[in-house]
Amino acid sequence: MTNNNPIFLSSPNYVLGIPYPNNIECIWLFEESEFGTYVIKILELSTEWWDYLAIGYGHNVTDETQGADVRGWAYPSTILVPYRKMWVMFSSNHAVGFRGVLFEVARDPSKGNKNISLSCSYFVGSYCQL
Repeated sequence: MTNNNPIFLSSPNYVLGIPYPNNIECIWLFEESEFGTYVIKILELSTEWWDYLAIGYGHNVTDETQGADVRGWAYPSTILVPYRKMWVMFSSNHAVGFRGVLFEVARDPSKGNKNISLSCSYFVGSYCQL
């Protein structure tokens, strides 16, 4: 992600207009070259109550801090994460799936023109898409 252009990400199957699969865990990892603020805008969210989008900061989801957890149909329109490294995780359980989530990630434009690297983490029985 460069030149302050946002990237758009979604849960699996969102772009197809069909429910996301059961028992998935999709993790996107973001790393900025310098300290800055990520701006996350949730454009649509439709999940079963036990399925969720979690947002946190640090190297990965297991050893760092979770800052937000959104699910269902009510959500904040914008979430700010003021750290150099950030992660976003979409997780579903074994029950029925819904449409899912569509969100965008950008940098705080006041922090200048920096590059952000983005990667996906894959786990057994899980996948994610860029």
